[in-house]
Amino acid sequence: MKGLVLSALRTTFSLCLVAWLAYYLYTNWDLFSASADASRYQLAALTVCVLATWVINSLQVLLLLRMEQVRVGFWENLLVQTATLLGNYVPMRIGTILRFRYFKKVHGLEYTRLGGIAGLRLMLLVSCTGLLGLFGLLGLMMSGGHQVNLLLWPLFIGMLCVPAATYLFAVRRLRLPGGRAGELLGRFLSGFVSIRQQPLVAWFVLILLLCQFVLLSIRLHISFEVMGIPLSPWALLLLAPTATLMAFLTLTPGNLGLREWIIGVISVAAGYQFDGAVFAGVVDRAVLMLSLIHI
Repeated sequence: MKGLVLSALRTTFSLCLVAWLAYYLYTNWDLFSASADASRYQLAALTVCVLATWVINSLQVLLLLRMEQVRVGFWENLLVQTATLLGNYVPMRIGTILRFRYFKKVHGLEYTRLGGIAGLRLMLLVSCTGLLGLFGLLGLMMSGGHQVNLLLWPLFIGMLCVPAATYLFAVRRLRLPGGRAGELLGRFLSGFVSIRQQPLVAWFVLILLLCQFVLLSIRLHISFEVMGIPLSPWALLLLAPTATLMAFLTLTPGNLGLREWIIGVISVAAGYQFDGAVFAGVVDRAVLMLSLIHI
């Protein structure tokens, strides 16, 4: 019963966000059409960055799978990831469910182990987002060009500290219970144990995350440029990691509405206008969806 209630609430939340985005675009379309001026070169650069982001994203997962002795091919993993992205535009995260099912059937990878790998990558992503966010806030405050909302400081500090504390005090010192529960938990934590034994893998994943942030920064820079909004490099240190994190969480189908809203909110907190930021997110979204459909 509790699961049904949570599922219903999540579905309602998703529908509300998608409806909000559709209504927002409809009521502000004159502003968008008057401001947007994308050239062929900008659209081509956005498409190239989207495709490169998928490759970098796939390499992160591939490294973690290989660390867990799961022999997955590069192209196989890339195709599964692309299919997952497309499937996640369907309610109930069908893409993610099918991905778990695929690795279980084809590679014998238990759901708990794959979930642990996803959890490990999320921990690295959240930590990296917090660190770069703090650098971005510091840069914006020192440059003095924009009034930054102070609530962003505890947000990014928490992103940096909570995953580190979880790893140091929970994962490293956790005593597993006996029986089936202990076995499942052990499988889930196997990736965390492996990364401690192979720290070089963590560094490679972090480097790939930074490359992913750079690519998304370029995409956002172009998208804001299309809307005629000059964006500070320090603001990109806030937006790119946060948008990457939201893409990973997928709280709504394809994060439609939520990602654009988050970009708008973070932009406002960094001293930029909400309308232009939302439409810049829509420009990036449009290129992303067209790339998915044509792939």
